[in-house]
Amino acid sequence: MAAACSKAAAAGERLNQLGIIGIGMIGASVAAAARARGIVERIVAYSPGDDAQIALRAGLIDQVCTRATDCLEASDVVVLSAPVSSIVDLMPQIAQTMAALERQGKALARLTDTGSSKQMISAAAAHHLGRFKARFLAAHPIAGSERRGAAAANPDLFLNRKVLLCPSEDQDPVGLQQLEQFWQSLGARTALMEPALHDAVYAEVSHWPHAAAYALCLGIASGPHAEQSLAQAGAGLKDSTRIAASDAALWADILLSNQAATLASAQRHQDAVDALIRCIEQADRDKLVALLSRASQWRQRLQDVA
Repeated sequence: MAAACSKAAAAGERLNQLGIIGIGMIGASVAAAARARGIVERIVAYSPGDDAQIALRAGLIDQVCTRATDCLEASDVVVLSAPVSSIVDLMPQIAQTMAALERQGKALARLTDTGSSKQMISAAAAHHLGRFKARFLAAHPIAGSERRGAAAANPDLFLNRKVLLCPSEDQDPVGLQQLEQFWQSLGARTALMEPALHDAVYAEVSHWPHAAAYALCLGIASGPHAEQSLAQAGAGLKDSTRIAASDAALWADILLSNQAATLASAQRHQDAVDALIRCIEQADRDKLVALLSRASQWRQRLQDVA
């Protein structure tokens, strides 16, 4: 029996129901944005902790689901906003639930996610979802905050922010269009990127930089002047380490989910640190200025990027 397709998920139409699996800061912001922009009649969500109840009390969602896969029933779109490893672990259960809904003649949801790495999720979808894999579109909203939990929901989090879409080779073009329009309806700008390239780039611009910020804090915290450093630190250190206030468990998951690319980025960073250390050890001012200038010039170019 062919899978039914929900009319409400068609391009330009209001969704009847949005499901969100994992409603921390990002998932709750999806709910808040959808609610604020009036693109959905009803929102259901699941979280393993208290976040779904917090979102319910805040009026961001209409129902807390008992199980993650309960979010699939009657939803036009389901956003998987759990940690990468949790999304991967959920794929077999999602496939089973979709098969059961198909047997009952019920409409099947389109699936997307908010994971910060894409190859592991895309591979899990290809392996586990079977004939339903074309209904899934891997996505990464380039938006976030060091704040955490549903209480940190921001309806404008995606406004004019990029959401990278990483379609599979056999992606359903209708589903791609519908999910692209879903993200755009939250205020985002969308762009396409191949999963492997995504992970290589985001190891450089996000994953290792977060690890480096944690390492900087760890180095100071482990030193003999940790308390005095807290008292004397200014805006420079706060700017450099802001992202190290992020959820440690979440970032451990992200770093391990993109291990190879993150380690390659880490090695380049280590090489750069070693080069600076040698210049300082050798009191080589000219080379030190050259290295710092090269870094400064790249940073100035980054400032001009929209």
